[in-house]
Parts: sequence; structure tokens; C-alpha cells
Amino acid sequence: MTTASRRPWLGLAGVLLLVATVSAPVFRNGFVIDDWPLIVEGKLIHEPRRVGELWVHHAMYAADPRQRAQAPELATFRPLTLLTFFADAQLSGREPWAYHLTNLLAHLGVVLLVWLLGRRLLPPERRHAATWAAAWFGLHPTLAEAHIWINGRSDPLCALLGLASVLLWRSDAARRGPRGRRWALQAASGALFLGGLLCKEVLLFVLPALLLWEAGVFHGALDRRAIGRAALRLSVLALPAALYLGWRVTALSGLQSGGQGRLLAALLHLPYLLGDGLRQLLLPTRTTMRLLNEEYAALPRFVFGAAWAVLAVVVVVGWRLRRRAPLLAFGLVWYACALAPASLVDWPGFGRYLYLPFTVLAVALADRVVVAWQALPLRRSVRQVLCAGGLAYGGLLIVLFSVTVREYRSWESFHRAIVEESPETSHGWGGLGVAYGREGRYQDARRMLRRAVARDPDNAYYWLNLGLAYLLTDAPRAAERVALDGVAQRVLPAEFNNLAALTLMNRDVDRTLVHLLDALTDRPDFAPARQNLALLTTRHPRREAYRQALRRALDQPRYAGLRRLLPGRCRALGACEARSKTLAGVEAPAGRRSERTVGSRTPSPGRWRRLPVCSAA
Repeated sequence: MTTASRRPWLGLAGVLLLVATVSAPVFRNGFVIDDWPLIVEGKLIHEPRRVGELWVHHAMYAADPRQRAQAPELATFRPLTLLTFFADAQLSGREPWAYHLTNLLAHLGVVLLVWLLGRRLLPPERRHAATWAAAWFGLHPTLAEAHIWINGRSDPLCALLGLASVLLWRSDAARRGPRGRRWALQAASGALFLGGLLCKEVLLFVLPALLLWEAGVFHGALDRRAIGRAALRLSVLALPAALYLGWRVTALSGLQSGGQGRLLAALLHLPYLLGDGLRQLLLPTRTTMRLLNEEYAALPRFVFGAAWAVLAVVVVVGWRLRRRAPLLAFGLVWYACALAPASLVDWPGFGRYLYLPFTVLAVALADRVVVAWQALPLRRSVRQVLCAGGLAYGGLLIVLFSVTVREYRSWESFHRAIVEESPETSHGWGGLGVAYGREGRYQDARRMLRRAVARDPDNAYYWLNLGLAYLLTDAPRAAERVALDGVAQRVLPAEFNNLAALTLMNRDVDRTLVHLLDALTDRPDFAPARQNLALLTTRHPRREAYRQALRRALDQPRYAGLRRLLPGRCRALGACEARSKTLAGVEAPAGRRSERTVGSRTPSPGRWRRLPVCSAA
């Protein structure tokens, strides 16, 4: 191998080493937000015998016990991503190092594939731009959300398998040579594409971009015959996509892609989202996890109308100029197609949604920079200034990347950074409230959660945690108001009924039982309500009153179904077998006595994160 032929590989090795070095501090980080219910509190990924359950349930089945019975309106189906959590759990259990290692390896793999993609798409005289594209992609702080955060790994895994599939599908070996070899490579390409879809469904949306690229639309005129031939070749990837959709419909009892109102809102926001993402990719100014639905809801409608007008102009101009820069046109179409599904979601996140869209766009933009550098007749001094500016830009990316890694160090640091950057949104305050609750700082939790509900009054999880914080700071009346409002809204009815029962248990036996039985009617498998019913009928000072009231309640027609579900002893004596001496959903700070007692014991089921009425929003 000559020096010239080694140079690209040395450049790649340098990029991978730099990305790994800058990412290394991630191994000091712990778990944040959705990592807790999946890894720390959850049991599924720690029980290998249950791995088969991943393939027939939505993704939240493994992470959130509240959503096991029924898929949410906008559900995800990502069994292959969850399978990697099973592997990590066997290595490090509930310690974070194996999970971080998997994310880092996946990210480095995608950086490698971005480099290979650039080498494949760029002409020989500009292939060195692939190294710059890989470095830009690997060190971009906005994308760090996808691989620094453990639960963001679905995007790197999807990009890893998706890019590998596309590279194999477009390879010369898969299109020429012996028929058996071609078929084997095409089958492998389809299998990789299916694997990418099973990691994250957004890979499905790059098919239109691949169709236009394969048909040569970006290089010449629109030819129906060329599109037909391209569609036939694309069937290698389209068939796995159809298999995935059928699998998803079966597992989720429908596509679960959101209602009509959600789709209309997504259509309205899409052009602004595309521009917002492009701005952050070119000039990253925000490093924390964003809540786009709140940010966009605060914008006037004319902003989205203007975004649509700008998008129309860009499409017309881009179509006319596509032959001059076909790779840039392909990169922009890939970017738009891959990012479009993000307009549907209303949970926190932004950087990880840009991960797959930027894979091709990074190569296209790096190519345009090299073309401009080679074409413009610039003086040497000007070129030196531009080189210094490029180095400063790279240094800025590394600094912001390092800041992002530190922000994900802990639950509190993560949400505090959000509050400092976006105090007008709710998810930073809500997350801080939960973080303080886990530490037993219930007054601080109350304060943070009140700010969260002031910014998002419709968020049931914030209200649920606020009610719990009221209960744990000797404000049962306020907790009762929150619980009853939640019951009336019929959002998370089992959880709010359980909370209402806890606020009433020392004051009103009949109403307490009504709320517990209503919780079990809504969700017969809701363990906190069953446990609290057991404790009240066996260990509470007024347990005889609770037993008699339970006998009367179970005779009512509305609770007839519960007679078969509750244990035999409960049916016979009006009591349930109690396995715990603490009420589920109540906790008293360490070293402090509380009026909420069961017998002579202070209700204290452990830590805040284990409380069944508590949730990280």
C-alpha cells in the first residue's frame, strides 16, 4: 500500500480516535430520564427468558409499566434496539458502563459508514471530503443526544444498519458478477434494512430519496421508465419495509401513528422543523434536550406560513439547480424525508432526530465546501483566514460536545441545564422536581413541579408527581385536589385514583375504598392499588372498618368483576394478603415521623423512583 493510498485510512483512524477520546468522559455518566424505568426500575431486560416478549409489544412495554396493557396513540416498535439492552444487562446489570460502551461503538460504526458513503458518492478528486464529513458528523454536539444518552441509541443503531444496507445495495458486487453472489448480497442488504427498521421506524422514510437517486432524477430529467426500473431495484429494500409494517400492525394492533389532529399539526410544523434542524446543524447553539411541541406552540401561525413559503421557493430553485449539485440535492431530500416523522412526536428530543438525516447531508455539505474551496480564486491570506475559521469552528464543536457530555452526567445536571437554556419550557422544571423527589427534597420538588404545571397544565405526569409531593410535605388537602382533578379528567385514572385513596385513607374509609376499587376496575393488574388494599385491610388501625366496607363494596354490581380477580382471602374476609408493611405511593423522609401511619409504622416503600404514582415525564 502506497503513502497516497494509506492517507485516507490514516485520516479515518484519526477521526475515530478523536471521536472516541472526546466521548470517553461519558463513562462517568449515570442514568437520566427514560434510562431509569427501563434499566434501573425495570425487570424485563434483566430477565433473558423474556426476550421473546419484545417482538410482540410496543417499545414502552419494556420501559413503562403503565403502558403495558395498551399501546399509546403514537407507539414505537423497536425490538432490536431493546434486544441490545438485554445484552448490556448481562454485562453490567444496573451499572451504566456497558450501555455507554454499546452506544459509543454504534456511533463509531456510523462515523465509519459516513466515511465509506462519502468515498462511494464523491468523485476521486474530492474524496478527501469524506474525512471531513465523518469528523463533522462524529463530533457534532447536537447529534450527541443520540449516543451520549443511553436511551437514544435507537438512532445510531438504525443509522448503522440502514447505511450498511444502502452501501451494500448500491455496491458493484451486489449488481454484477455471479447470480448466486448477487442474490446473497441483495438478501443481506434487505436483512440489514429490516434490522434498521426494527431499531427505529424512521428508516422507512428514506425510501423515496433512494428511489429518486436510483432513477437519476438528480442528474437529469424526470423519466418514468427510469423510475420504474429504479422501483424494481428498490424492491430489495421495499419488501423488508412491507414485512416490517405488517409485523408492526400485528404487534401494535394497528399502525399507531397518531390521530388526524396530530398529523395536521405535523404538516403545519414540518417546514419550520426542517429549517430549525438545518440551522442547528450548521451553527449549533443549543446543547440540551428540547421540547419542540411547547416551543412551536408559542410561535405565531404566520411563522409557519412563512416557513412554507420559503420551503416552496427552495424546492423550485433546488429542482432547477439539481444537475449542478446532484449530491447536495440528494442530501437535502434524504434530510427532509428522514426528519419528517419527527414533526409527529410531542415528547422531549431534537438532536437524535437529526442523526439519520445528517448522515448523507454531512457528505453533501462537505463536498460543496471543497468545491467552493477549489473553484474560488482566493488569495493565500484569505485562504489562511478561512482555514483558521474552520479550525475555530471545529474547536467550537468539540467544546460544545464536551459540555453536552457533562450535562448528561446525572438526572439533576441534565434537567438543570435544560432550565438554564430553556426556562420557558416545562420538561426541565418537571425533571428537576422528580430529581429532588428521589433525593427526599420534597419541598424543592413541590416548587419545581408547580413551575412545570404552570408551563404545561395538561401534563398528567407533572400533576401526578406534584400530588405526591404535596402528600409528602403534609399537604394532603392539596394532594386530594390534584388527585380528584386527575380522576375527573380520566387521564391515568388508576394512578390518580390510587393517589386519591392515599390522601383520604385516614379520613374517609368508604371513599378510600371506592378510589382503590375504581383503580383496579380500570387496571386489574395495577399492583400499587392491590398492595394498598391489602395493607388497609390487614394493618391499618381501622382495618376492621375497611374490611366491612370492602365486603359491602364488592356486593355492588359495578365491582362484580373484581370478585374474581381479588385473592380468595379478600373475598372471604374483605382483606388481601399483605406482602409489605408500607403503602405503595407514600414515602416519608428519612428520620421524620409522619401522620400517615399503618399501625405503628411510617409508610416508606423505599425510594421516590420506586413509587408507583411517580413518573419521570
